[in-house]
Amino acid sequence: MKKIFVLLAAMAMTLGAKAQIVESSAKTIKVEAAKPKSGYNRIMFNYAPVFTSYSVGGITVETDDGTIQGGEMSYVHGFRVSSKLPMYIETGLRYQIGGAKNFTLMRASVPVLFTYRFGLGAAKKIKISPFAGLNFGFNVMTDDEAMHNAWKYGTGLYNDDNYNLFQMGMMFGANFTFNRFNLQVGYCVDFMPLYEQESKSIYRYGDWQYVPESKINSGTFFVGVGFEF
Repeated sequence: MKKIFVLLAAMAMTLGAKAQIVESSAKTIKVEAAKPKSGYNRIMFNYAPVFTSYSVGGITVETDDGTIQGGEMSYVHGFRVSSKLPMYIETGLRYQIGGAKNFTLMRASVPVLFTYRFGLGAAKKIKISPFAGLNFGFNVMTDDEAMHNAWKYGTGLYNDDNYNLFQMGMMFGANFTFNRFNLQVGYCVDFMPLYEQESKSIYRYGDWQYVPESKINSGTFFVGVGFEF
């Protein structure tokens, strides 16, 4: 009889140990499933016109062709920077091409953006991600045919070689993500001008002429669609 009680007690202890192992495994699986997403990738195709303002001697001059129509394609990766809050740093590459009358612009830029992602609804399938940060732009090509010809043939006072290669600006906007589909809207205002020429005197038409300082400031609006993975 004692042997039977001993056997039952041993079986009970074995079952209890197995139950603890199963419970512990379930908790481990649950914790692993709850780990936050470490990062993401996004590809975007945007309509991206560049708005310009032209100033001479510090006075803004109205122009008829102040908008450079164009588009851009971009890739960014989001790095999670907090284990408790959905905060990310985004960086990547944006390539933009645009044109206006007698002018072509090609620009590559590297954004460094802070973004906060939060979901809507019970399932949080829709995510809204406002962002803000810096954009570092490199003007690969600035072909101003009208200014170049005017300078070349002596009918203009400004040299097209004074377009800046590098520009830095402030970028802000928001992403709206549903599953993998993404809608983006934002604006980038450049701190550094697209074109800049200091005041100077040049010899033209048999006489010295004073040329005042001139600048072309720029800002880019962008809106488009893409996907996240």
